[in-house]
Amino acid sequence: MPAPGIGGRIDIDDLHVAYAGRTVVAGAHLVAAEGEITGLVGPDGSGKSTLLRTVYGHLKPVAPEPCSHPADRVTSSRPS
Repeated sequence: MPAPGIGGRIDIDDLHVAYAGRTVVAGAHLVAAEGEITGLVGPDGSGKSTLLRTVYGHLKPVAPEPCSHPADRVTSSRPS
């Protein structure tokens, strides 16, 4: 079952996430179209799980300015 509000294409532009006073994702960009297989690859501690937690709405993004909801930085659209 997809996460609430997530469907179709996912666009992430300049995503920044921090917690416990530490920036863990800085400037992430990702585009994933519906029906595509998209992988996140990187070393341990590089922010892959944090990026996904932000997409699913479990974490709130921060800089460049504080955001009230993940949708402020992460958008999705489902074709009509």
